Amino acid sequence: MVEERNLVDAKESNLNRSQALIHIINANVTYFAGPRATGKTSGGIGPRVLHLSEIMPRSQIGLVNDTYERIEKSLLPGLEAYWNEELGLLPDVDYVINKKPPDHWTKPLYIPKKWDRVVSFASGFILAQISLAVEGSANGFNLQAVIGDEVKYWNEKKFKSEVKPAIRGGRKYFGHLAEFQSQWFFTDKYPSKGANIYWVLDKKKECNQSHVDIVYTMQLEVYRLEKEMDAARRDNNINVYYDRKRTIKEYETVLNEMRKDLVYYCDALPYENIDVLGGKYYRDQKRDLTTYEYDVAIENKDPDKAIKPFYPDLVDQIFYEDPFDYDPNLPLIIALDYQFSIVPLCATQYKQLNDSAYTTLNFIQSFHVLEPEGIEAVVDKFCKAFETHGTKVVYYTFDQTAIGRSLHGKSFKEIVIDCLTKNNWSVTDIYMGDTPDHDIKYEAIKKLLAVTSDKAIRINKLRNESLVDSLKLAPAVIDAKGKTRKDKSSEKENSGTPPEKATHYSDVFDQILWGALVLEIVPLTDYPGMDIIIGARK
Repeated sequence: MVEERNLVDAKESNLNRSQALIHIINANVTYFAGPRATGKTSGGIGPRVLHLSEIMPRSQIGLVNDTYERIEKSLLPGLEAYWNEELGLLPDVDYVINKKPPDHWTKPLYIPKKWDRVVSFASGFILAQISLAVEGSANGFNLQAVIGDEVKYWNEKKFKSEVKPAIRGGRKYFGHLAEFQSQWFFTDKYPSKGANIYWVLDKKKECNQSHVDIVYTMQLEVYRLEKEMDAARRDNNINVYYDRKRTIKEYETVLNEMRKDLVYYCDALPYENIDVLGGKYYRDQKRDLTTYEYDVAIENKDPDKAIKPFYPDLVDQIFYEDPFDYDPNLPLIIALDYQFSIVPLCATQYKQLNDSAYTTLNFIQSFHVLEPEGIEAVVDKFCKAFETHGTKVVYYTFDQTAIGRSLHGKSFKEIVIDCLTKNNWSVTDIYMGDTPDHDIKYEAIKKLLAVTSDKAIRINKLRNESLVDSLKLAPAVIDAKGKTRKDKSSEKENSGTPPEKATHYSDVFDQILWGALVLEIVPLTDYPGMDIIIGARK
């Protein structure tokens, strides 16, 4: 039971464990990923709106979604139900939606230019509705915080460029608060069409769990001290009352400063709302969804693969973890993809691993750079990583995409070779011709992934995180002719998918497999001393 104060009267709201956690932690930046029907609005967004209205009166809070339609048809009705049923607020008495409020109501600190996308409260607190689909929808607002819903549909870059600049003003009133300029994001993980949850999942890395644990422990202590203070007031024990009050103030001062820079990622637990939804809801979902869909939508597991993957035979046996998996006396095989947003490079080698009886094609390490860096930067990364490599010989495989001219006048292939030779690598360039159709690659790679003897494919998970993500998340589509193709929509700028998780890396993977295992134009060099530099470029 978590006590909340209405805009007028004290109220109580029942929150499940995950919902309560985000409000207890109260981090400046919070990501809440919950399963279906977890109560994101009534247990997350609604109480957050209430808290901000109390801690920052007369402020202007951005209510952000990917479209106005989702705000109008989903978010606002849920919030209205919360205001009406949980808080006892009345429309046109305590708040108005999308129209100018009565003149006698308390004025907000910043008057919006228009009221057609604003929820106004009699207290002067307002919610500004913002759609990422409408350019400039945040213009004209001066936001002191934002709350985002259905963020799996968002383009993070667009949010940063169009909405974050509107989080301005009010520092002299609220700058001392941890809630000032706060950003709270809510979503489920289900990989619906057009959704990209992966930019949110990446935020786990920004969460300092040890700091979160400290805040959690201190806040619980504050709650305990508040109970003792209330008991002391009832018992007229003045000394204890003021002692607890002073201690609480000291704790809250520390907590406020910690929360200002705190990022919290909350994975909501499954089945927390079973008392509300009932067992039948979960039984029906189990029947209607695939196992994978149920794992993500109901049990809130991370969607670590495409629903219809282009690489369905990417089994666990292919992956390994070994920091000493390559031979410095043997050549390396590399390939790149040449994009504006990202340039990935994969380094591989034929070698017998410690856990294998065969010579396998091992993906040792992958590298990438993001715009504005380009080919030279990623090749330099490769050279630095292998600067102690004894046999500086590399087989560079490429297709027709590498022959195209860059802005520098040279072809991509020439830039790669120049960078390698500058770093004292001997290069054998291997041209594979035009890229085969996706359906041909699909069938060929399917067979290659099933090989468990010589020339089997192995991938080191320790140094190929982005490559593994790209492969697992690459979806397959069936075209009008019934052929299986790789869905490359994640590469589009407005897809919202981080470039390192899009299909770029998987295309590098395809190139190496095609040259080494299908065309077999990369020699199998499985022992030192082989003459491997014939025809190599100096």
